[in-house]
Amino acid sequence: MHDIDVLWWFYDYEGCEFKTKLNGNITTHKANKHNIGIKWKQCPHCDHKAKSTGDLTQHKAMKHNVGVQWKQCPHCEHKSKKTGEQAHQEPAHAQVGFTIRSFN
Repeated sequence: MHDIDVLWWFYDYEGCEFKTKLNGNITTHKANKHNIGIKWKQCPHCDHKAKSTGDLTQHKAMKHNVGVQWKQCPHCEHKSKKTGEQAHQEPAHAQVGFTIRSFN
């Protein structure tokens, strides 16, 4: 085995001593941990701002019902924004021989 010198990149900011082998990770770290260099995405429906388009899409779906396809439980009137059918059906409809059916 050979000892190979590894080039480490350091980021020292207000007591944070982040260390990485890849320089690009510093940019990601600064954005995620210190909110530096972020192009915030503004919700068109409220004052919420998100770091990523995916986070904004999730916010709009959960808070404003934008782009949501509601899922209807086949056993009751319960509707869900998520596809977590099993999370609702097992506790709500626990019976002997119960089988999970997909939401419509």
